[in-house]
Amino acid sequence: MEGSSNIPVINFDLINPPSYHPKDGVSPNRNQYGDVNTPSHLRKRTDKSRMPKLAAVLLIAFFLLSGVYQVIFGLEIEASTKRDVLTTYDHLYYNSTFNQTQRLNQLIYEMSQPNLINGNPVILPKEITNLADIHIKPAQDEVPFFWHVPRSGGGTLKNIVAYCLDLTQASELGALLNPESTGLEYPATLVDTITGAKFINVDSTSIEGLQQARLKDVGAYHDLDLVVSPYLYDATEMLFNNVNRGRMFVMFRHPIERAVSMYYYLKKRNDVDLQVGDSLLNYAKGNLIENNWMTRFLTNKLGGELTHNDEVVAKEVLRSKALIGLLKHKNESMQRFKQYFNWRIDDSNPTKVQCEEKYLEWGYKDDELTSSGSYKMPSQHSEEFKILKSSNAYDIRLYEYAEKLFEVQGLLLNEDHIDYSSVSLPDISIEEFQEEMTFPEIGEDEQIDLTDAI
Repeated sequence: MEGSSNIPVINFDLINPPSYHPKDGVSPNRNQYGDVNTPSHLRKRTDKSRMPKLAAVLLIAFFLLSGVYQVIFGLEIEASTKRDVLTTYDHLYYNSTFNQTQRLNQLIYEMSQPNLINGNPVILPKEITNLADIHIKPAQDEVPFFWHVPRSGGGTLKNIVAYCLDLTQASELGALLNPESTGLEYPATLVDTITGAKFINVDSTSIEGLQQARLKDVGAYHDLDLVVSPYLYDATEMLFNNVNRGRMFVMFRHPIERAVSMYYYLKKRNDVDLQVGDSLLNYAKGNLIENNWMTRFLTNKLGGELTHNDEVVAKEVLRSKALIGLLKHKNESMQRFKQYFNWRIDDSNPTKVQCEEKYLEWGYKDDELTSSGSYKMPSQHSEEFKILKSSNAYDIRLYEYAEKLFEVQGLLLNEDHIDYSSVSLPDISIEEFQEEMTFPEIGEDEQIDLTDAI
């Protein structure tokens, strides 16, 4: 038939599916559950090879979400913990600083009050009045007076003064440099031609030398920069007066350490080595052992029994007259002395700078210091320690008092005098204290160390 090729062909199988015989029981277009069956060529086919990939993607997504959650939750815990630590540090910081402030408040008040005997302020002996009060600014004609406690670093100080600071001193060194010059009727300055150090032609470390110095009126000598003597009362009476006052400063060492050092020092001297004994114990039991040397020389009571009143007088002399140094803090002590007396080292001269470092650091030497390894300090349970402690009971309490003065003077040192009114620490509650304090900020990356706060 012409043109039959242009007639569309209809697939009747898709429109009218073939009939089925009832005996089959199930329509070919329905499954066994009665659902219509989609023809196989129209069904959406599932690629079974993609299922493992999908599971892997889901698993990775799960772990990523879990990780994000853990990070967020962990940061919250860390922040909470840090807040707790900061709160603890805050509390410890405030309490520690508050307690320290209160302690200093009490200590300053204690050191600013005069020592009492029977409820009345101590009246110092008249010889001591030739020394300037430490809280009064110095006058032009005053002379630094170093009260030399033996075996306590005095030799180091004399060397620094002579060879590093270029000051002219009256000590035993002038008499050693030129013994004949002490016979002169007038004061003279002796110059060491090797080092350039300058000394006065007297021996202020002996009673005889002090008497000669008084006849020469050494206290008013224009070249005099410093007087050194262990004799507090004799030196102040013979060398100073109301016009030419002395300014007292001192270096202390713990009395038991000083006593042990004295033992080893005396053993080196041929004139007394046999009297010292062959052991520290025998020395402590012998006649050469010192008995409260510092208290006795501060009260001018070189013999007899000491009393509580003597201890009070000794403390008052230190409190009102002396700038305190401690051998265990020799560097800081020397810096205070220099500040107090306006002493200067020529910084442009490397030799002078190294000179001070030599005596204070690598060049400082005391053969009896425990750090040198030449001996060991006696055990606190040993017999010799107990004897030395008993023989120096007043000095030990005096040394503890001097330690307090050293701390307070470091706070109150105002250029050239100790001003007890320069610092005011009011007695306030910790709540008021916290309001006035500025708590230090701590960065996120900074570690918190609570050791110093406890």
